[in-house]
Amino acid sequence: MLTNAGAWLSARAVAGYPGPIGLEFGLYRLRMVQLLKQPDGLSLGACASIPYTGGREQLLASSRRLADLLRQLCKTYGFRGRDVVTCLQPNVVRTLLLRYAVPAGQTDAGVIVQRMSERVEGELADYVLDYMPVRSDVSEGQEHSALIALARREDVVVYLELLRKAGLNVLALEIGPVAIRRLITSALDNYAEDNLMVITMGQTQTYMTVLSGRRLIFDREVEFGERSLVERLCEELELAESAAHQLLDARGLRALGVAGSFDETGSDEVTTTVFEVLKPLFMELVGDINKALIYTASETRGKTVQQVYLTGAVACWKGIADILNGLLDIPVSVLDPMAGMQGGNEHDPDPRVGVATGLAMRGLVGDE
Repeated sequence: MLTNAGAWLSARAVAGYPGPIGLEFGLYRLRMVQLLKQPDGLSLGACASIPYTGGREQLLASSRRLADLLRQLCKTYGFRGRDVVTCLQPNVVRTLLLRYAVPAGQTDAGVIVQRMSERVEGELADYVLDYMPVRSDVSEGQEHSALIALARREDVVVYLELLRKAGLNVLALEIGPVAIRRLITSALDNYAEDNLMVITMGQTQTYMTVLSGRRLIFDREVEFGERSLVERLCEELELAESAAHQLLDARGLRALGVAGSFDETGSDEVTTTVFEVLKPLFMELVGDINKALIYTASETRGKTVQQVYLTGAVACWKGIADILNGLLDIPVSVLDPMAGMQGGNEHDPDPRVGVATGLAMRGLVGDE
């Protein structure tokens, strides 16, 4: 079950064709978003981001408990219909970037299946595999790249059956990077020629996605997330996990001024201590970001990334954009998934619903 503390309804019901519900079971929160198709674009129908009370595993262990909760949420927040687009939990799906050559007479799909059959334990038939080309403009003879999603068939079947028994109709099962690409290409204007990086900082992993126009040219998973940061804080400051979460939610991180100099007016002893404890982990992330920037320049004839957007759980912490702005030479800002939508200004921006919003856009916007 969930508690209503921290829940929010982000838009009133407005006339329009309802799309599917974007449904994401995060490590600590359930997130649901539904958009409405209007003649002049999308509007926000309903949105909830609610913490678990008994934990995610307890909720997903019972289809009846889940069904009762979903009925309550639909009634309270105004979600319409039973169609959902959802994603597997990160702990049961593996994503990787695969580079491969396509010999004459063969297809990308055939080569990918062959390569992945050599990598998995057991039979490939025991897995569900999907892929998305990372570059779509590869010339003949050049190396191909694809983002691979791999999950055990048993885990996929169990999850889909749980949702079916809870009364939901699953239209599609996706992975986070696909939803984020859809969100970015649909929500941001005037960037057709720009290289953009989206850093989705989740509970256990962080995904760095680079888009050049609508073309995905880079996606990589790195070991950085809310859990590792909280564990470091608990260890160094001898805090309970709940106390560490409360501290980060309430105080955030130490703010940085121009050119990385500390702005003491936006800081205090507590936030300074928090940042100093977590700084080594952020420096590791910055190292990974810089590697991604170098790769992007090599793939786009030296063209740099013009803007970095932050989404996910860690993106909610106060001062996070200031921290990375001080450590990188590229403008960094927190992405509001609802920016520019009708009704989107009726809620406080919550970057944690970025994936759920991208899921909810499936079928409502043009996907490439």
